[in-house]
Amino acid sequence: MGNLHLIVFILVACGLCPAAFGGGDNDSRGYIPAYPNCSTTDNYTRNSQYQLNLNQLLNILPVEAKSNGGFYRTSLGAAPDEVFALIMCYSDRNWTQCENCLYAAANGISLWCPYSRTVDAVYDTCLLRYSGSSASFSTANTNVPTRPAWAARGGS
Repeated sequence: MGNLHLIVFILVACGLCPAAFGGGDNDSRGYIPAYPNCSTTDNYTRNSQYQLNLNQLLNILPVEAKSNGGFYRTSLGAAPDEVFALIMCYSDRNWTQCENCLYAAANGISLWCPYSRTVDAVYDTCLLRYSGSSASFSTANTNVPTRPAWAARGGS
């Protein structure tokens, strides 16, 4: 009988987990970056000019992308604190999914990559990139990871 109670408890707890982490409704699913690539060196500090520029950009990106067919690329600030950013939706998703992802990505990326100066975040419906270098945005960059190397090798 004790095992039955434990199994029921685990099933109930697992059923509540998605709601606790924002996965309980359809609108929030798919807005967790799949293996975000967050810089771990040369990061910015709290309340720095880079962070202020980045925060402004993250507020601007979804609004401008929404009025530009789901794509927007821009920069803000001056070197060494200039931030270059790009946000875009995938063309095979509907507009509601696109719009939701634009806002969720811009609003949530700082939680996934705190203080990272360079980020490549691939979502189910959209993509968000930012960097302190224009090089990532001036040529075709096919290095956006879909999953980390250790996962591709079968690691965990």
